[in-house]
Amino acid sequence: MLASNNVVQMTASVPPQSVDSEIAILSAILASPSCLDGISGLSPEDFYVPVHKLVFELMVALRGKQAPPDKIHVLDAIKNKKHEAEITKAVLALEQGEGILYISSVQSLADLIKEKSRQRGLVAIASALGQRVMTGASDTDDLIADTIQQLLELRAQENNSTISFADAMHKAYEQLEAENKGEDSVPLGIETGFYDLDNLLSCFQFGTLSVLGGRGGMGKSTFALELALRTAQKKINTVFFGLEMTSSQMSKKAIGRLAAPHIPTNYLFRQNKLKEEHWQKIADVMWKSSEIMMWLNDDPRITVSGIRSEIQQVVAKYGYVGFVVIDYVQLIRPEGGKKNGTRAEELFGILQELRAIAKEFNCAILALSQLKREIDSRNDKRPTLADFGESSAFDREAACALAIYRDEYYNKDSQEAGIAELIVLKNRFDTTGTAKLLFDSQFGEFKNLARGY
Repeated sequence: MLASNNVVQMTASVPPQSVDSEIAILSAILASPSCLDGISGLSPEDFYVPVHKLVFELMVALRGKQAPPDKIHVLDAIKNKKHEAEITKAVLALEQGEGILYISSVQSLADLIKEKSRQRGLVAIASALGQRVMTGASDTDDLIADTIQQLLELRAQENNSTISFADAMHKAYEQLEAENKGEDSVPLGIETGFYDLDNLLSCFQFGTLSVLGGRGGMGKSTFALELALRTAQKKINTVFFGLEMTSSQMSKKAIGRLAAPHIPTNYLFRQNKLKEEHWQKIADVMWKSSEIMMWLNDDPRITVSGIRSEIQQVVAKYGYVGFVVIDYVQLIRPEGGKKNGTRAEELFGILQELRAIAKEFNCAILALSQLKREIDSRNDKRPTLADFGESSAFDREAACALAIYRDEYYNKDSQEAGIAELIVLKNRFDTTGTAKLLFDSQFGEFKNLARGY
């Protein structure tokens, strides 16, 4: 009911549970011990009745010792131990149940018990949140971040990360079949659309973290926005975290790119530069913008948990996220705004969490990174993997590491003016090398070079 102070009063009630299902599944195992092998995703902690939890724990332990979890072995295992009387009484009562009727439906019973357990988890999270809010013990942003993290962990409980080798092989075979059906093949990840780069990368694979490094002014943000726009135009849900720009600035850059080659991008950042013919091109872009499946986030104080939360919101509303771009990783704030160890340790933790997010949502994440300024003092200024700050963290956590280089940035008389090199420095799934693209800085547009350049 709703109290006069607009606070919802939660009445005390029995937590979500299915005692009948617990009795049925335990009785079925006692009647036919081999049916325990057909149960997956259920743990002792999922049981509501404490003695049922203890009985199932004993059954699982017996199976691990290659002993049948029948009445004789369960009672023998508990002999002269704590809770012997309580468990003995429960086992004898369970044996009298109609377990034989439920042998064929043990997995359905397990799923119901698991669901009730997760619902109790929701109740516990909500209760703890209410207490922390009422006591004022925590900052609101911290409360939201902590609660979201607890909810995500609760959701993850439905996924069993450990499977048998045979099941893994079967799953891999099914994926290979789905990925090799010609035009009907299921995509492995996000293709860039630049054929020389895709020949090296194949794609940014779903479930992985990739990094793109470059010195300031090289065009890494512009290239990342290009990839995001190309992906979103294919109706793949894309989220762009621009920690350095406002959403308005990102949108203006996108207008310049989408209206190319008609409006120089710098016109969009100056007063009174737009002419009559420019407005029609902008109107065309605005008309098509609803078809571009991309979301922008410009929070300069965002944390990793904040990134996870924003992705989760898009997933909850639109079903999935395929591609995530973060510009750039060194600007991600530590949780709670407080330093946790050295900056190197913080960065390692951030990259580790981003990799986990990619796996959790089965999306491709591209995180941008600044490179060391020592590059500028070298003769050969093309980046290497060692030029990433705390390079061991990037090397360890990223499936692919790329760097962008434009010779004309350092050499005004360069014979490769207008050429951007995308250098694949690490590739866990394919090869390394360099792909050259045409870069039109006036419109912020990258293009394929003619074959054989």
